[in-house]
Amino acid sequence: ASMRKRIEDRLGPVYGLVNLVGGSTNAMSWKLSARQFQETLDLNLTTTFLACKEFIPGMRERASGRIINISSVVAFSGAAGASHYGAAKAAVIGFSRGLALELIPKNVVVSVVALGYFQHGLINLIPENIQAEIRSRIPARRFGTAAEVGGLVEFLLGKGGAYSSGQVYHLNGGLYS
Repeated sequence: ASMRKRIEDRLGPVYGLVNLVGGSTNAMSWKLSARQFQETLDLNLTTTFLACKEFIPGMRERASGRIINISSVVAFSGAAGASHYGAAKAAVIGFSRGLALELIPKNVVVSVVALGYFQHGLINLIPENIQAEIRSRIPARRFGTAAEVGGLVEFLLGKGGAYSSGQVYHLNGGLYS
């Protein structure tokens, strides 16, 4: 609530909300503690819920807005050592699709961007030899860039994204479609 207030006091009403948060530990599911599992859900799903909860009332009141929740290719393909992360990112998709149905009557569009592997973020925690193996599986043979994510987000925030509520956009170099 204090974050929303600070933003609105400084910038005015919020039209677009992009929930770009992600984090995980690396552990096989049977080795995860319940605490690690819950922390990953909280970081990836609960934070998305709380941000949406704060900004949706204003968007509904103005009958205008865009929400873009970031998920992951791992929600669709899975990854050894990241079952909890995949579950959290899959839950972001289910949450977003429900929101889309709830909010489209008020002209608030909710979309999901399911990211593959990018040059920044969690990939940098992975050893280079494993990064090379991941790159070899991506048809584009490279990791994505921040500019590519920004281009899709810009489209979804603009007029072009007005009729796309409830959709999942895969941005992953052809790794998963």
